[in-house]
Parts: sequence; structure tokens; C-alpha cells
Amino acid sequence: MIGDKDGFHWLAGETEVAIAVPLDDVWQIRHASTHTSQFYLISHHLEGKVSTALLNRALQPSTTMVFNLPSSKHAPVFARIQTADGRSRMAMKVDGPTGLHLIDSSGDVVLIGSAKNGPIGSGLDVLIVKPIQTLMPYGIFGVLLAMLLAQTALEGHTNYPGIGTLSKPS
Repeated sequence: MIGDKDGFHWLAGETEVAIAVPLDDVWQIRHASTHTSQFYLISHHLEGKVSTALLNRALQPSTTMVFNLPSSKHAPVFARIQTADGRSRMAMKVDGPTGLHLIDSSGDVVLIGSAKNGPIGSGLDVLIVKPIQTLMPYGIFGVLLAMLLAQTALEGHTNYPGIGTLSKPS
């Protein structure tokens, strides 16, 4: 997964699978070859948290994510990922400066990832260990994009659409 403020691309090997493009304050997640919309991503910041909704093509909520800011600059970013009706779906833990784990509600690791050094969007390599059929592949791409955008807000970047800034912990 690579990209910047103008859009993100998800590649499987050399094949582009999905793209995400900003439309005002919404990110549209599209099928790479047909450019048809699959999901929309909307973020909201409130009281030190980033909440993100993943909407399906009919603009109905599919998944919500709440990214908790770390209590100190050394604590990991953590996210709760729920179905639209509030049932726990997954959790995401960012490990150190480059690693992340996505864990399903039964405690199984679903995905592991490693970000390339550099600015956000330089690259994120992922290994899907246990596919979640209702989110494959576009919803997973949306969850990863939401994590990158939440990190962007935490780091104080304002040049990404739909992202405000959040205060870093001391």
C-alpha cells in the first residue's frame, strides 16, 4: 500500500487491486480496474480520538473504527473496529514505529503489517493470515487507510483531505 494526499494504491505483487481517492472530506475506495466505488471512508475527531466510518456503496455504515491516542509518546496506537451495530469485529495494535497487528474478535491474528521508513504513505507491506470475507479486499484496504490517516492526524499533518490535527501526548 503506497500513496499520499492525492490517493493511495493497494498492490498484490505487481497487480493494482484497489485505489483510494479523496473527494472533499471523504475517501472513496474503488476497484482498481473498473474504478467503481466499493466503500467510502469518513473520519471525525473528538476528545483526543479519531473515529472513522467505513460506508458501503449504498452509503450505509459497514464498520466503525475508534483510534485511541496513546497515553504517552511511547505507548502504541490502538483501535477498536466494530460492525455498524456495535459488535466487536477486530482490534488493531500498532507495534513500534513500523509494525501493526489486526486481531479478530476470537483473538486470532488476521493481518500483520510493516510500514516502510519515511513519510506516511511511503509503503505498507501486509500479510493477510486469515481473510475476513465480508471485508475482502476493499474493506481491509479501508481499515488500513483509516489507520494511516489517524496516524497522520496524530503527527499533526493537515494536508490530507478529511484529516484535522490532534495534540501529541507529552
